[in-house]
Amino acid sequence: MISESTAEEIKTAIGSTCPPNHEEAIDVRGRDAITGLPKILPVRSTEIYRALWKSVHTILNSIQTTWEKSPTELVADIMNRDIVRGGSLLRHVSRVETGMPIQHTEEPLCRLAQGMSAVLIHHHY
Repeated sequence: MISESTAEEIKTAIGSTCPPNHEEAIDVRGRDAITGLPKILPVRSTEIYRALWKSVHTILNSIQTTWEKSPTELVADIMNRDIVRGGSLLRHVSRVETGMPIQHTEEPLCRLAQGMSAVLIHHHY
């Protein structure tokens, strides 16, 4: 068993939206679910990819559906400005998966918060 913060660390360290070209592994500290004792086990990038696959593809399908339902002007504006990757922090998110240019940014979680703040201010929530 591991904490939510450890799971997030694993995801950002070796998580990916596509099958890894080369296997990576990290040692993860947790607690044995049967004995309750501390335990360290290696976790491989392929295992994390498989665990994330369904959720990642659900998100990517939602993005595609959103593009299809969005006004042409909005899609064109996004094509000109790029999507700023931030929320998931997964490696290898690219134009291939989303159909749109992806801009990688420093401090992606801050950018995500700034974007959400702008939406809330704009829509007067």
